[in-house]
Amino acid sequence: MAVSPDGALIATASVDGTARPGDVTTGNCLRILNGHGDTVWSVAFSPAERVVATASEDATAKIWDAASGGLLRTLEGHTDSAFVVAYSPDGKLIATASSDTTVRMWESGTGKCARTLEGHTGAVSALAFSPATRQLATASTDETARIWAL
Repeated sequence: MAVSPDGALIATASVDGTARPGDVTTGNCLRILNGHGDTVWSVAFSPAERVVATASEDATAKIWDAASGGLLRTLEGHTDSAFVVAYSPDGKLIATASSDTTVRMWESGTGKCARTLEGHTGAVSALAFSPATRQLATASTDETARIWAL
C-alpha cells in the first residue's frame, strides 16, 4: 500500500491483479487499475503528480494516471516477478526489484530502462532510494543488502 505525497489518496495492491486508489478521508475506492495478468505486489505514488506505479507477478510494472485510471505505460524487461516498485524522491526514476535477481532503473518520463543493477544471487525483495536520489539500497533473499551509487 502507498499514500500519495499530499496525503489525499491511498492505493492498495491485490492478488486479483489490480490496484485500487482510494480517498483517505472516506475510504472510498476511486478507480480499479486493471491490466496486470497476475498478482500486484507493490504500488507507489510519484512524488509530484497523482501517478501510480505498480509491480506484478507478471514480470511487468505499469504506470497509471490515478485520477482517470488510464494506463500511461508498461515497463517490460524483467524475466520473473516484479516485487517492488518505487519512485526516486525527485520523480525522475522508477526502480523495480525482481525475483530475476535484478533491479531495473527506468526513466519516469519515457519508460526507458536506464540501467540494470546486477549482483544479487537471490530475488530482490526490497529497495529504497536515499533522500537525495544518489543511492539505492536493495535487499535480497540471498541474505545481503547492497547500496548502489546512482
